[in-house]
Amino acid sequence: MGFYITGYKYTLPSLFSEEQVSIIHDTSYTYGKIEHNRSSPFFPQRSDEKIMRSDVKEAIVLVNELLQESGCKIDKNTPLFIANGAFIENPNKYLKRVTSVYETFTADMSDEDKIRKIYRACPPLIALETLTNSTMSYVAQYSSLKSHNTTFGNTSQAFYMAMKESLLVLNKNEAPRAIVGATNCSGIYSFLMNTGVIGYSEGWKESVGVGVVEVCKSDEAPMSSCCEIETLKQGTAIPELYNTEINRTWAKMLPGKSDIIICSGAFNYDENNKDIEYCSQYSKKVFSMFEEYGNMGSANLMMSLAKGIGLFNSEIQHIDLLDRDIYGRESLIRLKKC
Repeated sequence: MGFYITGYKYTLPSLFSEEQVSIIHDTSYTYGKIEHNRSSPFFPQRSDEKIMRSDVKEAIVLVNELLQESGCKIDKNTPLFIANGAFIENPNKYLKRVTSVYETFTADMSDEDKIRKIYRACPPLIALETLTNSTMSYVAQYSSLKSHNTTFGNTSQAFYMAMKESLLVLNKNEAPRAIVGATNCSGIYSFLMNTGVIGYSEGWKESVGVGVVEVCKSDEAPMSSCCEIETLKQGTAIPELYNTEINRTWAKMLPGKSDIIICSGAFNYDENNKDIEYCSQYSKKVFSMFEEYGNMGSANLMMSLAKGIGLFNSEIQHIDLLDRDIYGRESLIRLKKC
């Protein structure tokens, strides 16, 4: 049984800014944001929008556009698998309100009164905005996809796991097709979490990224399918939390020489150049989304997939998508031209 990508939608960052994190430690990063099409008929209602991250809003629009354009029958039994990256877009929005409460404490105030004031300062809607599965939940609500829905996160390996799960479900004949998505809001929270794992380096760049694909079994896929998913492979290295050294072993997963390799996983220009240099040993053509867009977290492989589909031609029959997450875990998705 083969598996095919029959449709896809994605949004890349287009607004970039240099964000200062600490003047004392001289840390900063380049932050890429997306521009919304607020005129879309699928854009969330204003009452919901105020508690949604930017990647959640875009995912809702893209999924509904994909469903509208699909030539296949998609109903409420179609499973939805979402890879979700950083899930707090603007921590200062809420944390400042909470920390300011401590300035009101007095020496004679009881612990009960202090706790009461802290809880009262916590916005009641903060949970809805920062739930790790909020993207999947809102997409399901706005698209009526209410079947085998699952959230995967929150490193860049999440999309690989979401794609793998979709193939397992299709292979078991639990559904004829599945919707697989990836969203990453990036921002200061993401920066702090990622640098906390691998350390800070100059040239740090990460961005918002949102994309969705429709995956079908071979007997359900139309003749106009974008490509075939030929191979999914995952590295066997076990993360070592106190070892941040990058060991590139992508070659062990490659089925052979590649027509094109699209690699991702770097957070700075130096590591990106090393990734390209490594991959150039196994393919004459190597691309990376980093230089233009930075690291897009859980959306890395999704964006590489979208890039790869656009590169297929008579000479390019196979494209290998390679990714490395912040814990050094590597993954491969090989696409084959239909």
